Amino acid sequence: MVANRTRRLSVRNISVVILVLVVIYALVGFVGLPWWLERVLPERLEKHMGWQAEVGDIHVNPFVMSVEVLDLDAEDSDGEPVVAFDRFYTNLGVWRLVTGVVGLQNIELEEPYIRLDLLEDYSVNFARDWQANNPPAEDAPADDSDSAEPMRLQFDRFRVAGGELLFRDFSQEAQEDFRVTPLDLALNDLATWPREDSESNYYLLAAVGSQTIEWEGDLSIAPIYSRGFIKLGGVTHTTLQHFLKPYLPYQLRDGRVTLSTRYELQSADELFLTTSDGQLDIENLGLGLAGHDDELLTADRIRVGDISFGLNSRNVSTGTLDTDGVNLSLYRDADGAINLLEPFRNEADEEPADDSSDTDMPFRWTVAGVELGNSSVNWRDEQPRTGADLSLTDLSISVDELSDQLEEPVNYKADATLGGGGRVVINGQATPAPFTLEAGIAGSDIVLAQFGAYINEAANLDVRDGSLSVDGNLDLDQQQDPLTGTFSGAGEIASLDLRLGDSDERLIGWQTLRLEPIEYNVAPARLEIGTVTLAGPTVNVVRGGDGLH
Repeated sequence: MVANRTRRLSVRNISVVILVLVVIYALVGFVGLPWWLERVLPERLEKHMGWQAEVGDIHVNPFVMSVEVLDLDAEDSDGEPVVAFDRFYTNLGVWRLVTGVVGLQNIELEEPYIRLDLLEDYSVNFARDWQANNPPAEDAPADDSDSAEPMRLQFDRFRVAGGELLFRDFSQEAQEDFRVTPLDLALNDLATWPREDSESNYYLLAAVGSQTIEWEGDLSIAPIYSRGFIKLGGVTHTTLQHFLKPYLPYQLRDGRVTLSTRYELQSADELFLTTSDGQLDIENLGLGLAGHDDELLTADRIRVGDISFGLNSRNVSTGTLDTDGVNLSLYRDADGAINLLEPFRNEADEEPADDSSDTDMPFRWTVAGVELGNSSVNWRDEQPRTGADLSLTDLSISVDELSDQLEEPVNYKADATLGGGGRVVINGQATPAPFTLEAGIAGSDIVLAQFGAYINEAANLDVRDGSLSVDGNLDLDQQQDPLTGTFSGAGEIASLDLRLGDSDERLIGWQTLRLEPIEYNVAPARLEIGTVTLAGPTVNVVRGGDGLH
């Protein structure tokens, strides 16, 4: 009896002790720890980052090992908001601690605000604030963390909802701000050590105005491995101009770019990267020159698909490059400078960059073809005395497959209407290196008056009327110096009215002049004409009082 009573008292006492410990644990967890965190968190942010922070409320549940932080706002030393969020929640997987894994089952971040500054020295504001408030100790022991095994962390579920990222770029002459909102991120089952039987997956959606980023796939940290799909949608010319300005010879003045691709990335012994199924779309492109208001090039649409790239295999291939509505405006000033080449004038005296690489593997590339339609080229020349304006409209060009095999022949075809009247069709094949060209040329009803500035430059003649038609074959070959080649065909000039530059009376004219066949050799220069047929000639010769004709 006494033993049983003693045993019951012992069990009761143990139960009371356990209950007291649970109550103390609950009080510390539910009351004490939140009170302590609300005071320590702002102090630590000020000590280690130099930020002034306020916390609305903190809740801790010691039984599920969760922490919830509400309404945090932090300002940097300049008094500008740097970090804020409405709610942060995380809970710890207790049972995984037994296996040496720190497992965070849920991490939820609602309505975060982050201000990221890229400074003039290309550092970021977070690193600057940390270094400024955490100077290295002089007697600090050497860091041997590389030899130690890193802590095993596992994130079961990570969510960012409705976030906003303000990116400010101070690295260039003019500051540019980019506000990314909404910023939604979903990441599942991510670990910091390699696991053969499991892969994490992620999804990111971010927007800068109407510009969007979509990114989804699988991700591993040790070793770094990612495979998935990424899409940049509707990226504006202002965004591209800001980031590509150091590398672009021309100004982007209009346009939107959409780029998507599948990819595989791995970083172990070496960086491995491949992309496939890429698609590039450019709409309403506009290019210009600094200091000039005129557009150099505009394009309604540029599209290329089936883009693939291999960093390690050193190759890139694309489908057909399809362009529509291209307008190129070329200009030559009185000194002979052409606007298209203006950005490269100062680079003529610079030493060429060393393109040598550590590998002897050549870079291979392939373009399935080029299709250009509904396009035009305008040419303004101020070098002749009277100035020249020429144009090609309804321009269409078709080119078959191009590749790094420059010695392979490429078939092409071009068709255009001259703005001043006439039509030209050229087709054949060419090899880029060594340069060879085979061209069938057909020109009909080409109005000569549009070339009057160049004719007047060679002689004091004014072309009032006349049209040229030509049909023949041109062969050029630059395998040896000098360039060799021949033209064979026939030509006709009809309704010619040629006058002296200071006279309104006809000097020479005819109904038709036909030359057939024509054989011209480039080097050495030689011209042979088989038959000259002239119909309805008119010649007006006047001898002046000074004896000059």
